[in-house]
Amino acid sequence: MVLVSNFKKNYEETGKSINIVENEVHDFVTIHILMGIEDTPSYLDYWSKEFRYNNIADVMPLKRYHQIRRYIHFVNNRNQNDDPYFKISPVLDIIRRNCMQIENERRQNIDEMMVPYKGKKAGSKRQYIKSKPKEWGCKIFVRPGISGFVYDFIIYSGENTFIQHLNFSNEEMDMRLDAKVVIGLCKSIKQRVCMSILTIFILPSIYYLLYEIDMEYWLWVL
Repeated sequence: MVLVSNFKKNYEETGKSINIVENEVHDFVTIHILMGIEDTPSYLDYWSKEFRYNNIADVMPLKRYHQIRRYIHFVNNRNQNDDPYFKISPVLDIIRRNCMQIENERRQNIDEMMVPYKGKKAGSKRQYIKSKPKEWGCKIFVRPGISGFVYDFIIYSGENTFIQHLNFSNEEMDMRLDAKVVIGLCKSIKQRVCMSILTIFILPSIYYLLYEIDMEYWLWVL
């Protein structure tokens, strides 16, 4: 990621590298995590005199943050594939692997959530769900515990949603989307859990598959 960032657009425009080092990438990611926790009307407020947030402002100057934000890349854009999220897939894979390594709670459920986004650059990745508090954004299917911690997730990307799940059988790939969501999220479970599943996500045809992976489940009518 650091190498790609150093040799990407800035080098093409100016012939110079922006010289990102590994620690700066860690700081940049940390800043974005903190921004998701401590919300402000504008990201500029974290560095402002009136609303300064030291946990962010003291980590990186605003000018350097802007520079990294403009030029950072996680992959080489020339290596494009069928994954709509290929530009950030390495980061998503790391996050997902780390989530799956956490010891699971006994009680879990399968649901969908929205990452809010109302911009115009996301194309078909931007979804609209009227029933959600944040109606516009990127849809993610999640398997959280009763605490709210997410142990696994699948980002919705239309017909390419399940390309990442290469261990799907032909029978599973022929199932409807809602059934594939349940199977895909349950495949990563390493211990027996009690799963609450809304009936909008389940069909009679997958009861047996859940039984095969030793899944205790409850069906909730929505």
